[in-house]
Amino acid sequence: MLNRKLTDTIDIVELVDKDLLFNNDHSYLAYFHMRKEQISYVRHMYQQALKIKMKHLFALEVSDFVRALSYDIGVYNRAIPQLKKLDLLQQSYKEKDLPLTREEFETRAMLFQILNEIESFLMVKVDFHHAYPDFKQEHLS
Repeated sequence: MLNRKLTDTIDIVELVDKDLLFNNDHSYLAYFHMRKEQISYVRHMYQQALKIKMKHLFALEVSDFVRALSYDIGVYNRAIPQLKKLDLLQQSYKEKDLPLTREEFETRAMLFQILNEIESFLMVKVDFHHAYPDFKQEHLS
């Protein structure tokens, strides 16, 4: 449903974008395409989370990170500080002891994949703001 609404909005923005002959940097269209790409990463994270079969301490930490991240998502570029926090989290996992069972290994692998999806999610935002540093948010807030 969200994907359908976003696709409909992109269609409208594309029509408006085509009507603007002068002073059009296509930033609004790019913004909605960026959001659509981010939704695909969220969908991947959700699919990975559904596969987790056991409770694990890392799952709580990933959950807390995602919860905090959800409050920091918006039209402004706050992805770089979040990427730094994510990197610290990933590094801390690499320093932990290796899993003892296959089930724990698979769970940690899925959690690590979720962190990789979060990184891609954030990088899309960084790339957008790099391409459109003067992006005007007033129509999106």
